[in-house]
Amino acid sequence: MNQLDDKVISMIEKNFPNIIFSKNVHWKEVTTLGIGSFIKLLAEPKNDIDLSSLLKYCYEEQIETFFLGTGSNMVGTDEPFNSIAIRLKSNDFAKIKFGLSHVTVGAGISLYELAVACAEKGFGGFAQLAGIPGTLGGSLRTNAGRLGIEISDKITEISGFDKKGEPWFAASKELEWKYRYSSLPEDIIVTAAILKVTTTEKSKELSIINESIASRNKTYPKERNAGCVFKNPATGHGAGKLIDLTGCKELTLGGAKVSKEHGNFFTNYNNMATEKDFLALALDIKSKVIAKTGIYLSPEIIFANNSSNEKLISTPKPLNILILKGGDSHERPVSLESAAGVSKALRDAGYNVKEYDIQQPVITDEMTKNIDVVFPVLHGGFGENGKIQAELEKRNLRFVGSNSKASQIIIDKLKTKNIFVENGIPTAPFAVLNDGEKTFPSNLNLPVVVKAPNEGSTFGVAIVKDMSEWDNALKIASGDVSGMILVEQFINGYELTAGILDGKPLPLVHICPPCDFYDFDAKYTHQQGETHYITPPDPKIIPLEIQKQVQEFALKAYKATGAEHMARVDVLLSKDELKPYFLELNSIPGFTASSLLPKAAAAVDVPYIQLCGILVQLAAKRQFR
Repeated sequence: MNQLDDKVISMIEKNFPNIIFSKNVHWKEVTTLGIGSFIKLLAEPKNDIDLSSLLKYCYEEQIETFFLGTGSNMVGTDEPFNSIAIRLKSNDFAKIKFGLSHVTVGAGISLYELAVACAEKGFGGFAQLAGIPGTLGGSLRTNAGRLGIEISDKITEISGFDKKGEPWFAASKELEWKYRYSSLPEDIIVTAAILKVTTTEKSKELSIINESIASRNKTYPKERNAGCVFKNPATGHGAGKLIDLTGCKELTLGGAKVSKEHGNFFTNYNNMATEKDFLALALDIKSKVIAKTGIYLSPEIIFANNSSNEKLISTPKPLNILILKGGDSHERPVSLESAAGVSKALRDAGYNVKEYDIQQPVITDEMTKNIDVVFPVLHGGFGENGKIQAELEKRNLRFVGSNSKASQIIIDKLKTKNIFVENGIPTAPFAVLNDGEKTFPSNLNLPVVVKAPNEGSTFGVAIVKDMSEWDNALKIASGDVSGMILVEQFINGYELTAGILDGKPLPLVHICPPCDFYDFDAKYTHQQGETHYITPPDPKIIPLEIQKQVQEFALKAYKATGAEHMARVDVLLSKDELKPYFLELNSIPGFTASSLLPKAAAAVDVPYIQLCGILVQLAAKRQFR
């Protein structure tokens, strides 16, 4: 590309006498942040013809162009800017033309001006957007939105030019619109758009506009800033809240400072910040958010310096995740549902995700090529009995969840109960029968619970209240891979589960199923009615000191079995004595909409997306043994 020296600038000014040119314009004059040295040449065409001619000329002469709106989300350059900055600010680009049910708007109109102009004509639909400090053109590129409204909701058609100066048109339906994203080509400069309008009362619309502006002024900093630095993730907490969780309010690097009013605004502190300061602060915050929450924030601000843009987008490099799903156990449908949720959450959190449906514990080179972390979302069978974990360990692959040794223990209810006994963790009295043995255990009394020791999701479980039910219960539990049947004393109690995340207990979940016990239907299909979950439990029913005791025992069980990263510990709390009886652990708990570990995490303000991200980051730190 040609350099913008004095000779080139003079030639441009001579060839385009109708365009307003300004030389050596400081970034503080054209951006809300005010960071940077100066722009060598700023061009402000008055109409489509002049804009198209300028673009064609620059393309043919290999002169770089850069589109500048109001500069509300722009970070200038520390070095003199060598591209022609083009701003559509006046004349044709600042006009609004009203129809019966639509309005044609120039790209240089601010969203506030658009909202007010429409309100004055008795049209509505834009009031909530009035608080966004940007032009229509810039807002279309980022699909700007606020208070439940996005600009894409209103678009019918868009017009503009490419960098060769050729006209470009698109209907809204031809473009992809997502949260803070549009598929507008990078080389397109938008000149105008046609938007849908609805009739409304002028006074009502103006009132909403004023409320929108007042709401913005309460939370936005007064110091110079570029608006929101990062996009809000599609789900979970907003970027500001995520930054708050890192404790970075008012963190300062050079002249760039995190606002005390809103964590997602960085201010030009004392007008001393540089591009280098702002980038360093943004990178530091991004890294801290990943470490704390497992979420990669995506920038909403734009650096005029493309290398700074690329650095903020790609640093640190997002991890590549392999989701293993399906399996061959009874819980395959649950695994597929869980995996769909985990995959979406991790993509929303900024990870690169690929999925494999496996039906045997085999890991191939193709599956794991360029993979940083494996997330086995496999319930029951080889997904939880240590086989898939052993295969991953052989390849020195980092993965989410307990290692193979701990998984072998946790999947086996008999081994787990023996560990409970050895470590003083209260558990229901039990007996073990060999498959085919039918003698009722002498140490137990009816009612009892008969279980297949190596199944999950309450497969192979039956309650025996009368001896007439005994043989059928044994039949239900038979076929377990261990060749044994577990018989437990029935406990008339409250069903609880205690989640553990990164070696820390989560709030208990009190499970209230519509039937005798929390079986597969109560968990997933709900044919007998909905299951209710109370998180944390009502202290009037389960006193806080009892809840704490259960959490302490659950953590002890987690450590005694060698569990890692996460676990769900199932407990019955007797209704007469409020004594806990620990039943089992789950090394890969469910991740469906009704699953218990996500519910427990949400109770301490850890949304699903964050839970998945934290687990992946824990796995990324896994030490090979």
